[in-house]
Amino acid sequence: MRKPIEAVISLWSTAARPGHCWETLPLPGSHIDRLCNHRNTDQIWSGSFGTRFNARLYTKSDLLKGNIIDDFCNYAGIDPSGLKSPSEMHNTSLSEAAIKTISFINKYTILALRSQLQDADRQTLIRDVEDAFSSLPRITPTHEEEKAYYENYKKSDDYITKKHFPDRTELWPAPQKLEEENAGRNMRIEQCTYEQFAKLLIGTKLKEKYRQIELEQKYIR
Repeated sequence: MRKPIEAVISLWSTAARPGHCWETLPLPGSHIDRLCNHRNTDQIWSGSFGTRFNARLYTKSDLLKGNIIDDFCNYAGIDPSGLKSPSEMHNTSLSEAAIKTISFINKYTILALRSQLQDADRQTLIRDVEDAFSSLPRITPTHEEEKAYYENYKKSDDYITKKHFPDRTELWPAPQKLEEENAGRNMRIEQCTYEQFAKLLIGTKLKEKYRQIELEQKYIR
């Protein structure tokens, strides 16, 4: 089980790649509730597996060696030495700039698809954006966003704490407002700039596509 707001940010990063176009972090509840309401998750799995179901926390400090695979194998009694580990990281988190730019690319590509821009072209744009923005900061939620998620899912989290982690006072620490909250956020680009940049990239790709079509029509026929 993962801290709700962290789970949603991770989902946003994952969902942007195949084509989803969230422009902002979703509010607690709505369609992301299934991911964040751990009480419901517990009741579903406990209903099928009874006392054999055990909850674990997806945090670096709680996972064995900070790794979910080692942690699962240790708990399940599996020897991980025979498992083949991937040679490189997959599904790595995107930076904030990459997530927002890609989300706008997805939004406007839906229209551009009617004008010769294919999904393969969108994937090329996405890879370019990922690479260009890979060194920029990940999304850091505001204090208001942290507080909203914390308060919305507190009853659910308290239920999990009492049932599975009785030695804890709470499942996740309460959000604290810093003096200079998230200083890195002062460097954020305005939302409209992400949108303008996405439109520029799509326009450039469309021009390349049209030029290619013109050349094919001129020399292949």
